[in-house]
Amino acid sequence: MSEPVVASWWSLAQERGLKTRRALLFQLGGITYGIAVEFVEKVIEVSDITPVPRGAAWTVGVVVHDLLPYPLIDVRRFLQPETTVGHARLPRAIVINSAHGKVLLGVEQLVTISDLGGHSRVEAPRSEYPSEYMEYVCRSDAALIGVVSVPRLLLAASRPAGRNH
Repeated sequence: MSEPVVASWWSLAQERGLKTRRALLFQLGGITYGIAVEFVEKVIEVSDITPVPRGAAWTVGVVVHDLLPYPLIDVRRFLQPETTVGHARLPRAIVINSAHGKVLLGVEQLVTISDLGGHSRVEAPRSEYPSEYMEYVCRSDAALIGVVSVPRLLLAASRPAGRNH
């Protein structure tokens, strides 16, 4: 990558105003999603996860990264609630910098970084791309890509368990 992928925000309002063009693409259960590269600090391998007793349903546990503990969010709880969550290990995490703070989003597989700016937006099945967490859905080559709204996802993850959906 020739451009840095880290950006900073001074407020949640400024963060909500971002429009995704370049996205880090990842897969969950064979479905492709993207996250605006402006939110991505880096991607790490997940090895040791510390379970959190009575933790939120959306968290896999806590991962120590750069000597600090961060929650590892199982985004399948939000993006694929009808599937059996936990069926596949989440071997990688996208380190997200947000006005909400730093969190880790667990993913099954990374795909690539893509410029989605010129791709046409499409209507997509709600089951594959739940609209409350999508910025938009577009077609890239033969695949659909659901671009995740990081502010909406993190807002849902900050709610008490049972109120996410």
